[in-house]
Parts: sequence; structure tokens; C-alpha cells
Amino acid sequence: MRRRTLVVIVGLALTGMLGWKVTHQSGVYTAAAVVTFLPPQGGTFTNPWQGANPNLVATAGIVSKAVGEGAGGGGPVSDDVGLLGQGVTSGYSLRLPNHGGQWTNNFDRPELDLQVAAKSSAQAKRRLEQLVGSVSGKLAELQKNAGVASRDMIRTSLTPPDPMVRLSTGSRSRAAAAALAVGSMLTFGAVVTLEYASAYRRRLKTG
Repeated sequence: MRRRTLVVIVGLALTGMLGWKVTHQSGVYTAAAVVTFLPPQGGTFTNPWQGANPNLVATAGIVSKAVGEGAGGGGPVSDDVGLLGQGVTSGYSLRLPNHGGQWTNNFDRPELDLQVAAKSSAQAKRRLEQLVGSVSGKLAELQKNAGVASRDMIRTSLTPPDPMVRLSTGSRSRAAAAALAVGSMLTFGAVVTLEYASAYRRRLKTG
């Protein structure tokens, strides 16, 4: 390490820059809401999109597929994993919640789980509003194309009515510790590599 002072200085400088960068991230803004599909207010079952029971789960799944194609966040392994857990810091996800177990699926609720992630609070709020509007618009389009009268149309409800935007900054101390560990290992690795290379060249010269 003493012989490679310049390498150590450069490594420590880069480690410090990395540590400053990861501890001064602006964070990620997230928002979430649930859109619930409700039967027509009139109580009649003349809407072909309701199903026989009436079961609105299938309709929710069709709308989810139509709107969610090209979503910014892919389907997670578990419904408990949000966008940040998937590493998505800018995008959205739209899914029909699966309440089944490890071996079987169980889509038993006519609702869609919406999540957005963005770099600013305004962008997250706007993105969620657009996503909710897309769901309502697609549902209305499907019913109008089927000739459903207004009084027989499936309705939607948003929970919460006014979704909150939250800021997630992570742990700055853990980020700094990780940057220090990575920087130190890389610096030490560079020194060891240079030492081995130097020793190898000396052996070649001495034949």
C-alpha cells in the first residue's frame, strides 16, 4: 500500500465521491391506490361484462391487461413486493391482486392495484391520475362498444379517494457504508493486482 500511494489516494478520492453521491440522492416519490369494480346501481344484470354471479373479477382482469400492457414495472414474484422492491424508480404497475398460495392462483376480488414511482411529487401524482383515468376510460369503452346503457354500466371506486404521495430516501448510513466497503475493496484489489504484475515483470527480467 505504501508503494502504491497514488493508487490509494485516487481510490479513496473516488470512494469519497461515490459516498457523497449515494448519500445525496433526491429519493423516489411513490403513490398507490386501489380501483374497485362495482355492479350497476340499478341492480340489474343486463351488462354482459358483469358475468353470471355477477362476477366482476374477469372484467377487472381484462381491463388490467388492456391498460397495463407496456407497464413500467413488471409483475413481481409476490404481491407484497412493490415497485421499489423491484428496483423500479420511475414507472408504474397495474395488476389484479392474486390472493392464492404458492401453487395456485386465486383472483377473488374485483379490484386493481395501482402503483407509480417518479422523481418528483407532482410527476407521481400526475402519473397515478393518468393511470386511474386510463382504467376508467377503458372500462367505459368496453361497455359502450357492447351497447350497455348508462344505468347498467359497471362503476369504479378509488381507495383512498385522494391518494398520498410518499418520499422514499432509503438509509443514507447503509448506503455510505456500502460505498466505503466497495471502494475499499476495489482500491485494495487494484494495489494487489499492480503488485503481482510488478513481481511478474521482475521475474521475467531475472529469467
